[in-house]
Amino acid sequence: MAAESRDVSIYDTRSLAIDSGGGGYNSVVVPVDRRRTASGILLAVVAVAVVLTQLPLDVAAMRLGALSLLWWYAGVASPVVATVITLLALRDS
Repeated sequence: MAAESRDVSIYDTRSLAIDSGGGGYNSVVVPVDRRRTASGILLAVVAVAVVLTQLPLDVAAMRLGALSLLWWYAGVASPVVATVITLLALRDS
């Protein structure tokens, strides 16, 4: 009997688990993945502004109200999107 309990402890991997304090398996990876995804989205937001300036027929100069499409994107839409993405990426971290 004693030999069997010793053999069980050899294969018991629970003692090797590292408690990261996050309450789940590999909980450190989730915030890193979230931040990496948010970084990619923020780079895409910047890239859209660059692409918008390079479109043919001066698409960025089209007017919405009294202001150009590029102004609305660079001045309103992209900062709002960037703020929301950043807040979502950094919550609970």
